[in-house]
Amino acid sequence: MPGPGQQGSNTFNVTAPPLDFTQVGAPTSQTFHGIQITVNGNTVGRIQNWSVNVFQRTITHVRELNKNTFGRPVDIVPSINDGYTITANRVEVWGEELEKAVGYAQAYDDLISQTYPFAAKEMWFKGTSLYRVVDYKGMWFNNTDYESWDVTGDAIIKRAVGITFCSRSISLGK
Repeated sequence: MPGPGQQGSNTFNVTAPPLDFTQVGAPTSQTFHGIQITVNGNTVGRIQNWSVNVFQRTITHVRELNKNTFGRPVDIVPSINDGYTITANRVEVWGEELEKAVGYAQAYDDLISQTYPFAAKEMWFKGTSLYRVVDYKGMWFNNTDYESWDVTGDAIIKRAVGITFCSRSISLGK
């Protein structure tokens, strides 16, 4: 049952108490119990996984034409940051499909139906204390589709999502 001031995200009012990191013997390892994704101040619920790719860099080898180093690199130049993508899976909710969760009025016919980007916040909690806030701006879906349905499956409708974003910044907890 929810503790004081807690409310579940569904009609069953399901919650789980966060770890109390103030107590002796509490873990020092970061846990992902307390990550929350919001768009326009609303939690995008039922996300099953969230994977951000932002730590990827283009590295260029420099070669020179001479008899001693023919074809071998003589220097390396770190260049642009590359990537800026997110992959996620989400269980769909009746009337709150993914497109609606990120601010659109209705479900898309296809990805050309996305006519403007959205922004999201990734909030990390250490127990009940806000630890870090990461802001993503200029987000566009680059792929999204339903996972396949199977006669022996779990009957849950899930969406696999790929997102490309323009910028990422840590606004709290650097």
